[in-house]
Amino acid sequence: MPGVKKLSVLFCSLVLFLLLSSFAVRNSDRKTRSLVLRFQIVIFIESLLSLGSLFIWRNLSQLYPAQQAGHHDATGKQSAARRGILPIRRPSLYKGRFQVIWKCVLFTVLLSAQLCYPLGATLISAEPYKIVLFSYICMGIHLLLSTNIALWFLISAICRKIFCPKKNSDREWMTLFKVCVVVFVSGIFAFTAVSRAFHGPIIKKVNIPISNLPKVFDSMRIVQISDIHLGPTVGKSQLQRAVELTNSLNPDLVSITGDLVDAPVSYLSEAVLPLNQLNPQYGTYFVTGNHEYYTGDVDAWIVYLKTLGVKCLHNENIKIRHQVQDKDFFYLVGTDDVQGETFKYGDHGFKLDKALEGTDQKHAIILLAHRPSAAYSALSADKGIKLVLSGHTHGGQLFPAIVWVYFLNPYFIGLYQYSATSYVYVSSGTFYWGIPMRMFSTPEVTLITLHSA
Repeated sequence: MPGVKKLSVLFCSLVLFLLLSSFAVRNSDRKTRSLVLRFQIVIFIESLLSLGSLFIWRNLSQLYPAQQAGHHDATGKQSAARRGILPIRRPSLYKGRFQVIWKCVLFTVLLSAQLCYPLGATLISAEPYKIVLFSYICMGIHLLLSTNIALWFLISAICRKIFCPKKNSDREWMTLFKVCVVVFVSGIFAFTAVSRAFHGPIIKKVNIPISNLPKVFDSMRIVQISDIHLGPTVGKSQLQRAVELTNSLNPDLVSITGDLVDAPVSYLSEAVLPLNQLNPQYGTYFVTGNHEYYTGDVDAWIVYLKTLGVKCLHNENIKIRHQVQDKDFFYLVGTDDVQGETFKYGDHGFKLDKALEGTDQKHAIILLAHRPSAAYSALSADKGIKLVLSGHTHGGQLFPAIVWVYFLNPYFIGLYQYSATSYVYVSSGTFYWGIPMRMFSTPEVTLITLHSA
């Protein structure tokens, strides 16, 4: 298959080019590195989408295949139609028109999916553009179609091996059957996933015992929101809904555990305004996620969020003192995402020792860290941390991403007990990243009630 070989060589060359471009700008300023990173992401995603589109088109575009030149039957002999004994069978006029319509629909979906990243990078405002939402939904459908085609081939191979060892190439109806099954299953998954994403977050309640927590803080309510991803497909109205849901829970403290934004301040300054409506008595705190560094505008975001009453814990800690009995307190600690160090953002990066400076293990320590891997590293360091609040995983968000997200993270979703006195809670995320779909996971606003133990 020379075409496949050429595409493989082209893709490998592209990956090599992206690696070399990263190496070339490794010592450049932040703005240059940020622009190169965005360019790399767009090129890489577009390349993968192109390969996927070709795969989908070859397997789904033809509903009623005519016999092609050189076609042989199950015995290895050239078909009668090809030998001129019988005419080549072609779809009827009705079927032909239906096939043209189907190809137009499929081409529209694939083209829209191909355009999602260029559109998402240029059309960003306080509310998502409908064309951007449509293109990202098409990208989700693109992913589902390619996955289900691969599963079809796998299941078909297993079934042929078990039930029908002799391949029968005369069963042309299998082509139509394959298209119908793949499209139907993908459509059902896409509809339910989009509905769940647009429905918005649910309230999830968790009770966690914290040793060394002063009795006066017993039943303290922390609301965690995470992975909001304001940007191309999440807008101000959705954040407003999350803020109203948060305020309805009457929190004592609000934590935002990273991936709040997907674009610079100049694009989303209006979209984040609902955050100034949060007014918990012990404050609202934020730590960076990997996507804040992808924006290339982290420092500006930290400054701007402060004007909205949101304090960024930039590898630092703060004493949360009781408002009446101020001798009683616990430490709230926040660390940057490891991406800050990877991208060489000055003093940014996951620096646990710096964040814990001045703390002691006689008092409860609660850590905000975006990634579950950071939570595991922090607890493994044995620094007396009693609870880590994380996000990042989205519960996988979409299949097949669920599989590798599950295996690549030490904690996936929900509450985990690391030791007798240490816990990790991983939020499934308040909204979604890019593709407005959620499969097998539900967006959430988490109410965490602390109990003195």
